[in-house]
Amino acid sequence: MNTKIQCPICYKNKTEIFNNSTFFYRSFTCEKPRNIHNNYLCRNCGLIWQNPQPSDNELSKFYADQYRKSPSKVSFYKKSVDLPIQLKESQNSFLRAQAFLNIFKKLNLSLPKNGKILDIGGYQGLFAWTLSAFTGLKAKIIDYNPNGLKFASSFLGIEQQQISNDILLSLLENTKNTFSIISMIHSLEHMRDPKEVIRLSTELLKDNGYIYIEVPNSLGSGLNDPTHLYTFNKNSLTLILISNNLNPIYVESGSLTHQAEPEFSNDRVVIRALAQKTNFIDKDFTNTKKSNYKIIIYKSLYLASLNTIYQMIKKYIKETFFIIIKIFGWIIYDFLPFGKEFFHTLKNFLRR
Repeated sequence: MNTKIQCPICYKNKTEIFNNSTFFYRSFTCEKPRNIHNNYLCRNCGLIWQNPQPSDNELSKFYADQYRKSPSKVSFYKKSVDLPIQLKESQNSFLRAQAFLNIFKKLNLSLPKNGKILDIGGYQGLFAWTLSAFTGLKAKIIDYNPNGLKFASSFLGIEQQQISNDILLSLLENTKNTFSIISMIHSLEHMRDPKEVIRLSTELLKDNGYIYIEVPNSLGSGLNDPTHLYTFNKNSLTLILISNNLNPIYVESGSLTHQAEPEFSNDRVVIRALAQKTNFIDKDFTNTKKSNYKIIIYKSLYLASLNTIYQMIKKYIKETFFIIIKIFGWIIYDFLPFGKEFFHTLKNFLRR
């Protein structure tokens, strides 16, 4: 259905409602309380965004139920205690730094030696801490979560700033031309106004400083998270960088740096972008081809859906195979006369 809603990135009117529940992804895609807001697709630049956006109260409920809540807890009668931070997500934050370093290595770039590091949406600070360990630069994180900020400050010694209400006001509290690296790792898609977040972040950057972004890719990521107000592809993310006078020197799709569920196990589930604050804009990035991104995104997501089904079937077949092997092994070992001797011989053979 065609609409007259304007795309918030390229400002074109080539937009339509996008039905994300068509695709085979996580189970809560079809839960009505989570699927009450329309997703719109821009055929011109490929951006997908929620319109209208969920209210602050709705987002708070989603975050409380899904984000920053540890799956591990200890209970005693009616009282239960959760871990203060997510251990698995903390490990993922640490491993994501490898992708950042790989890009610098691939482009033969030197890590900055002056300035500071700012990680927007840095949670427990492990990504920023890792970059600080390699660069020697002091790091700071901005986040909503008090437990994550306390961990970053007390355990890692990282400067922290809690977002009281508005991320834009929090960014304005920082000094301009201070940071040589500003990172947003799976946080930009949660912002109500990503273009303004990038604009203010650019002001905080020193000349020749870098902005590094990792976001879900609309061509390979499950489009069902109600807290993701925007879902980018390489083109729409490039446009938002260029519109803020940043030079995109690396914008590529890739796989996750950590283990993930089948629906996220593909080679374009995320986009990683590195842009520099310079007076030069690479023309190769600005001269994007005109494409109908509706066709591209639908085709890619159908393929990603098939890949998800394939990965799940493959996983179950593998698990079933090993269960059968264990059952046969148990029968041979315990019930056949030669079973124990056979397994001891096999064990000694494998030790050679």
